[in-house]
Order: sequence, then structure tokens, then C-alpha cells
Amino acid sequence: MSQHIQLHGDDSNILLTNEYMSPEDTVAEAYDMARSKDIGEALNAHYPGHLWAIRVQSQQGIATIHNMSLSETHGYVIKLDNVYSASHLVKRSIAAGGEILERFKIKRGRADNELLDALPKDFAGRVLGDKSK
Repeated sequence: MSQHIQLHGDDSNILLTNEYMSPEDTVAEAYDMARSKDIGEALNAHYPGHLWAIRVQSQQGIATIHNMSLSETHGYVIKLDNVYSASHLVKRSIAAGGEILERFKIKRGRADNELLDALPKDFAGRVLGDKSK
């Protein structure tokens, strides 16, 4: 079973999702959701208007970041054993979000929906990004 948080207003473009593991893992789950929210808020502040999907899985030792407007399958994985604090995770996530945008030839900053709609796509409608060279 998955838990989804829907945000409204300025944060409505952030999707946070984590799966429940077991009742004894509630502390890890709370940590994962809090870190996911922190990352989502930071990405939205630095790159507003993009559709970010964040998932922190502390038991697996990773955080994943996707820009759903660009790719549901290609994103960025941060290994948590290389992260020293919550603020360091946020910093790494902001850099990861910028890297995702650059891979798809998108300027860092606010989303430009006209530009996003005009990006080259494959036969299935997936954005090509740096594969379109």
C-alpha cells in the first residue's frame, strides 16, 4: 500500500510517495517522508513550476528524484551513505534537480511550459533529452 501526499497551492506540483513497510518501521517512514518533503520544497523553490517526484528510502540507502514532465523513468539517485545531514541532502538534491534539467536541455529555473511542450519526443511521446544528439 502506498501513501501519497497531495499538496495544494504553490506546492501542488510536488509528488511525495513512500510505501508502508511494517508498523515497527514508522520512525524510518516518518524520516523518509520528512526528507522527501524537504527536498520537494527546496526543488520547488529553486526550480518552480516543474513536476518533481521525490522518494527517500532510508532503509535502501537512497533518495530518488524525477522530473515527471521530462521522464518517469530517468531521474537521479542519491546514495544516502554519502550524505552527512538533512541540509546536505537538500543541497545535493538541488544540484541533482539542476542536472536533470540540463540533461534534457532545459535552463535551470522556472518551468517554461511552452518549451517543455516543444521538446523533441520519441514515437511513444517520451522526451528525448540528451539522447537526441
